[in-house]
Amino acid sequence: MIEQQQTDGTNDLQVMAPLLVGCDVPSMSKETYYILSNREVIAVNQDSLGVQGKKVKKNGDLEVWAGPLAHNKVDVILWNSGSSTAEITVYWSDIGLNSTTVVKARDLWAVRLSKNILLF
Repeated sequence: MIEQQQTDGTNDLQVMAPLLVGCDVPSMSKETYYILSNREVIAVNQDSLGVQGKKVKKNGDLEVWAGPLAHNKVDVILWNSGSSTAEITVYWSDIGLNSTTVVKARDLWAVRLSKNILLF
């Protein structure tokens, strides 16, 4: 369930869709709350450039989506719609970057909830 909520949230993030909550807010789980209140995910969704990402690469069940953000940033989503784990290779050119570009990459879903403790 949590993975599905993260997938839905990630999809909304990339297409700059309005953020809507489709659950009973007073009774939502702590996991759902942390997903819906992820400030970094919301910041990408509400980015001032407002440009939707697009699919830039597809290989079977594996997809790479990328979109420009303000301040020369890029958001990148790696999708695996298959039923097993897989490695996805992304080249800078796939996401519109020069091959010599140095980046700081961050997993916006790296925050985890474990026994009522928020882990980073």
